[in-house]
Amino acid sequence: MMNFLHKKILPLTLMITKCNVPGGDMVKKLLSIFSLFNSDSNVDKCIEFKPPEVRNYSMELACKNRLDRTGNSLEEVFQTVGLQKVEKHYSSQLVDNTYFAFPTSVQSIFQMRSFGVISTCLEQLNGGHEGVDISGEMKEPVMAVEPGEVVYVLDSCENYGSKWCGNGWGNHVVIKHENGLYTRYAHLDMTLVEVGEKVYKSQKIGLLGSSGLSNGPHLHLEAGFKEDGFKNNCITPQNFDFVIDPKSFYLPKKKTFMDREDDDSY
Repeated sequence: MMNFLHKKILPLTLMITKCNVPGGDMVKKLLSIFSLFNSDSNVDKCIEFKPPEVRNYSMELACKNRLDRTGNSLEEVFQTVGLQKVEKHYSSQLVDNTYFAFPTSVQSIFQMRSFGVISTCLEQLNGGHEGVDISGEMKEPVMAVEPGEVVYVLDSCENYGSKWCGNGWGNHVVIKHENGLYTRYAHLDMTLVEVGEKVYKSQKIGLLGSSGLSNGPHLHLEAGFKEDGFKNNCITPQNFDFVIDPKSFYLPKKKTFMDREDDDSY
């Protein structure tokens, strides 16, 4: 059944998304959402990669050569720069004190493909889905979830082009926030900001697309940490040290004693 869906339905998704089908807006939306929750990867057939003791790859050389990827397959990317660690049980004051704005027109966490789920080989290798996926219309605005500084931009990938452009993220933007958290906005149609630019909460930073490892228009949003920061003026994709669930920044927060004193409901 799944093979039928992947061979018949997903190609239809791409065809309808690319073409102007009369009255097909609802069909586009449904197929786009379907593509978020399904993958043409079969987890049962994943190759079991083992990290090399010494990686035979130089990030400095990749940056110098202005490479927009470090491999053309999951195995090549894994063997050269590794994968981001998925931290499913992270909690801190940072999460308790931070509220994200929604990055697209979708205003509910229940319409996002969840963090940490496993349905592809990539997700099996690194412990789960590295962020949340939000379906949307091609070229709709993508906004910053928090104020911060743009530290990375890649904009050389094409929609429905090479799956491994940008190491699978396609066109993407990374923002560093004042609290030490980073956010990544991936699979964009195009970027609208530059490295070094200061952005405010809900500022438009790009347009939603389907570049990189993507089966249909959507935003892939990540929240993560990187101790050494992002390399300046390097277009080569760079991993976070680990990622946490972006949905945790939308959940109700626990009130402190001081909060309760100011709250008439107590």
